Amino acid sequence: VPPRPRGLILPPSDRPGKVRGREIAVWVFVDATGKVVPDSTRVIPSSGDSGFDKRLARQAADWVFEPARKMGEAVAEWFTYRISL
Repeated sequence: VPPRPRGLILPPSDRPGKVRGREIAVWVFVDATGKVVPDSTRVIPSSGDSGFDKRLARQAADWVFEPARKMGEAVAEWFTYRISL
């Protein structure tokens, strides 16, 4: 079972006009306690605005999850969040 967000995940509302219409994925590695592993966040592909990508990565580092489960045990796993900007 993959990790599940414990709350609503929203992209930053201050996104620049030049990123509108793009589709990106935010990848985070969630540990067995449901926390995002520091420095694991990736925005792929880039939104085209490095400042926006950095803000999004900082926000994603604070996301909290129900951890992934394998055979009933909590395990670390990647989580991908796709966003249409």
